[in-house]
Amino acid sequence: MTEKDRPETQEGRLRRLLSEIRPGCVMQFKQPGGSFISFRVDSENGKPLGVSGEYHSSVIADKSDDELKQIIEAVCQVKEVRSPRV
Repeated sequence: MTEKDRPETQEGRLRRLLSEIRPGCVMQFKQPGGSFISFRVDSENGKPLGVSGEYHSSVIADKSDDELKQIIEAVCQVKEVRSPRV
């Protein structure tokens, strides 16, 4: 595994990109195992905005900053689905 494919390297990159497009928001990481990365974005008030899927760190490494910004923005747009009251 090259340095750019390491999960820690890509986590730093994702955090940097989040700070560029959503200053004040926080990214929490969950590593389901090995080289896979999953993250949650919280607002500056601590409210969860959305959760990503699982990505292999090499897949993230191969994406451009603009592509990753689009993924982060999509995660931030996820709205909580509530069950209708019965």
